[in-house]
Amino acid sequence: MPGFRKRFFENFTEESVPRAGRKGCRKVYTYRGNWYRWDATPTQLAGHKVAYVCCLVCDAAVYGLTSMQPAAANAYTLVAAPSLLSLVALLYQALGVAEFCLAKEYMTVLDFEDLRKKLTAAPLLHALLLLVACGASCWAYLQVGGFSALIPAGYLVCAVLSGCIFFLHRRLKYQVLDNAAVPQKAKK
Repeated sequence: MPGFRKRFFENFTEESVPRAGRKGCRKVYTYRGNWYRWDATPTQLAGHKVAYVCCLVCDAAVYGLTSMQPAAANAYTLVAAPSLLSLVALLYQALGVAEFCLAKEYMTVLDFEDLRKKLTAAPLLHALLLLVACGASCWAYLQVGGFSALIPAGYLVCAVLSGCIFFLHRRLKYQVLDNAAVPQKAKK
């Protein structure tokens, strides 16, 4: 498996360009690989961005309210551990949503693969961990006695919202374009 440096430069060619008015040359890297772009109209893409941000904001708000409840279930290790791990996945998911909203129309192979991994792996992991926390909180309430549906319902809503981001992104199609097919001004 190639290292990150080799993977980063695999689609670039190095050219030596003479410096104006000075001795020596400087290295210029030109991208020669394929370009990726979303196969959607601008309004569809804007709709996806709005949906991702709404799901993410609601997910973070419900997660914050649910995980901060002073309930016995949140103090239980089988609930707290997956809930805390899902926070890491939520932050990684937020980073992916931010990158998706700020991405240019044309992306390099490395940028596209990185974004695709962030918007598929992080929401799926977040949803699965929250489903574990939901099940564990139900089990904890049955052990302790006295059942409150607030904690399991909150984790379940968060899992569904995160799953929405996962399934929306999986449904979004993309195009692979040859380097010559991309306008020169879009390559910068």
